[in-house]
Amino acid sequence: MVTGIGPGPFTGLRVGIAAGIAFAVGRGIPIYGLPSHDAVAVGRGACTVVSDVRRRELAWTTYRDGVAIDGPRLTTEVTLANDVDLDTFPEVRAELISAALLATAAQNRLDHGDDLSSLRPLYLRAPDATPNSGPKRVSG
Repeated sequence: MVTGIGPGPFTGLRVGIAAGIAFAVGRGIPIYGLPSHDAVAVGRGACTVVSDVRRRELAWTTYRDGVAIDGPRLTTEVTLANDVDLDTFPEVRAELISAALLATAAQNRLDHGDDLSSLRPLYLRAPDATPNSGPKRVSG
């Protein structure tokens, strides 16, 4: 069982990872975590995978032969255009991440001895919510 660990929005990642864990535990099978960009990069040679992570921000990772060589990083559309020569890569749209490609990417990484046991979500920015700083004073 393979679950995507991001990059992506907080709630979506937590829900997806929790669902993957529940399925794997219920079936008694191992579960591996893999960045979603890895699945899009499978079989594409040199490429940069860019995803919309909301709030007018993008996450990107550059690959060579399926191996991440830069990123993932958080940026804006304007900054991305300055940081990455996107004209050198063909555009491929992947609205959904293929489960088959996610499994293929995971198997490729496992075959190379990579440790995919971490299910820690790949967040590229700080959360909006912050821990409670204690009781609030009430006047009156």
